[in-house]
Amino acid sequence: MARRNYEAELVSTWDSGEAFLRHYVATDPDCPGHFLWPQPPGEERPKQSEVDDLVVVVLRFKDPILDFHVRARVVGSWRRDGERGLEVEFLPSEDVRERLLLAVARGGEVPMFRRYYERIPCDLEVILAPPSGAAIHARTMDISEGGLKLRMATEDVEGRALTVEATMRLTVRLPGNKKKVVVDARVVHIQRAGSTTTMGLRFVFASVEQQYEIGKQVGLLRLSR
Repeated sequence: MARRNYEAELVSTWDSGEAFLRHYVATDPDCPGHFLWPQPPGEERPKQSEVDDLVVVVLRFKDPILDFHVRARVVGSWRRDGERGLEVEFLPSEDVRERLLLAVARGGEVPMFRRYYERIPCDLEVILAPPSGAAIHARTMDISEGGLKLRMATEDVEGRALTVEATMRLTVRLPGNKKKVVVDARVVHIQRAGSTTTMGLRFVFASVEQQYEIGKQVGLLRLSR
């Protein structure tokens, strides 16, 4: 059977970096590490995740609030202490992302990480497509490779199903780029203060390629400042 490339996403959410590290297996210093992906109880594992299949591992941290998308190869299955799932090996090409992931999980101060997710103050038009109802027009307050902060008129969001963890599609055009960025985003926080509402959103990338593309565009915006 031919190896399948990135047809499956293995998603996991972690309350802390320490919890993730209990599922990380260090190997030889010159070799990629392994990750024990815990299969959600009551769910079947993705069909496109047999041994040697290439998959995208999505790691969502609650503290700090971050998403990592990392390419990996399935190397087997595992079971311990009532848990079970797939064992994957990060690809050698993901070396930098793997080291960054580990540094963040360990709570270290990482200048590269701080630069990568440094917020850029900006004022750009954004159109939000919430789960229901008409589109909402907003303006950015800042943006980074990981998400953005918006402000909008409170009257435009009153009575709308906008809650923390809600996911919606947003469209924004970055300066110097003719192509609009269209990406899903998850609400991290909402604050209403009189006539203005502010909202923080974290990007939910559809693929590693989309994450890289948005990161590149935001990086160009940073360099133009």
